[in-house]
Amino acid sequence: MKSDLDDQASSLRDLVNKRDDKNNYDDMRLPTRRKMHQKKRKRDTRKKIELISVLLFLFLFIVAVFLLFPIWGAFIFSS
Repeated sequence: MKSDLDDQASSLRDLVNKRDDKNNYDDMRLPTRRKMHQKKRKRDTRKKIELISVLLFLFLFIVAVFLLFPIWGAFIFSS
C-alpha cells in the first residue's frame, strides 16, 4: 500500500515540476507590485486634486455671484 502512495505522489510531483518549467516567472523581468501600485496611486491622486480644485473654484464663484448680485445686479438691469 505504501508503494501506491509513493507512486501517486511522484507522478503529481512530476506534473508540478513540468508546469513550473513552462512558467518560469524569473525570466520575465516584471516590475514589483510595489512599483505598479505606486504609479497607480500617483496618477489617481493627481486627478482627484484637479477635480477638487475645479469644484472648489466653481463653488466659490457661485457664492461670490450670489453675494455680489445685489450690488451689480441693479446696475446691469437699469441700463
